[in-house]
Amino acid sequence: MREASSKRLKPEPKSIFFRCVEDCNDTVMITDITGKIIYTNPAWQKLYGFSPSESFGKTAKLLQSGHQDKKFYKKMWKQISNPKSGYWRGEIVNKSKKGTLLTVLLTITPFKSSAGEILGYMGIATDLSIQKILERKLKIQEHLGVLRHFSERFAHEVGTTLGVIRGRAEFLLKNLNDPGRLADGLHTIVGQTDRITGVIGHLLTFSRSKKTSVSEKIELRAKVERALQLVEPRAKENIIDLELNISEELAALGDRKRFFESITYLVENAIEAIEKSIQRGKVKGHKISLRGYKNRSGVVLEIRDTGCGISSEDITKIFQPFFTTKDIGQGTGMGLAMASRFIEDMGGEILVESEGKGAVFKITLPRAA
Repeated sequence: MREASSKRLKPEPKSIFFRCVEDCNDTVMITDITGKIIYTNPAWQKLYGFSPSESFGKTAKLLQSGHQDKKFYKKMWKQISNPKSGYWRGEIVNKSKKGTLLTVLLTITPFKSSAGEILGYMGIATDLSIQKILERKLKIQEHLGVLRHFSERFAHEVGTTLGVIRGRAEFLLKNLNDPGRLADGLHTIVGQTDRITGVIGHLLTFSRSKKTSVSEKIELRAKVERALQLVEPRAKENIIDLELNISEELAALGDRKRFFESITYLVENAIEAIEKSIQRGKVKGHKISLRGYKNRSGVVLEIRDTGCGISSEDITKIFQPFFTTKDIGQGTGMGLAMASRFIEDMGGEILVESEGKGAVFKITLPRAA
């Protein structure tokens, strides 16, 4: 009796698979070899709003939203048809019967006969709509945080400078008959006005910067040497050794002017970090090392310093515009933001690492042929 009961309770494999597909929370759609829909599970019907009678015999065009063009679908099916990959997986925006746009993570796989012949295709998708809404809300909060920080910093920079200008102008009004004080005051006003112009110029350059179409051959050593020449007096003043380990042959692709400016910003930042370390008592043994090499991603330039390092809290913010740990009036906080934007505009990547002592910035750019 027990054996008979056990056999009755053991389901057939086909019924197990069917129930799994029917009860699956992810959507499942199966088409024949011509692309016509022959099956949809309840999750698919609930998400898109089409009943079996409304979808069977139709193609997946039933769900097309217009967010993906013909090139997208052509590339998708090329990958599915490629025996080496045999499937496609990615995010796609579909449209429901009501016209609602739905972002899903879709996997399309061909299913075959026992002889290996493709009989049709199966698409399994996870609805990402709620996740995307939460991501958008989080991104908005992040943008608001950046905007708040930017507004505060910009207000401090400009407000402080305008305060100096106003104070100096009032001082001059009381000393119009003193040529010496008049000249000094005017020089101060001109200098502070130039500072505001510089802040606004940095901001405009940052906001207008976009991916460059320039694809020049950048000889890394020559450009880095030129940048080091500009900062060398300041480095000598602080007894900082500048070490260069870049071969003459190493070259990348990008915009030479943007690359030069980016390196200058980064080396100046390294010097400032060392100056802060000197103020804290570590006076000797400082250096900035610049090393270049190739890897699978392209050409890498490392800028390593022995400065004060970057805290775990600040390291996620250092490429934000106007972010700085310096006092008001001691820097605009735009250098690293500009460097990051320029590197990304050239199709490259910039990363930073710091373990409390010193920091290393890694720039990766496309390799020149």
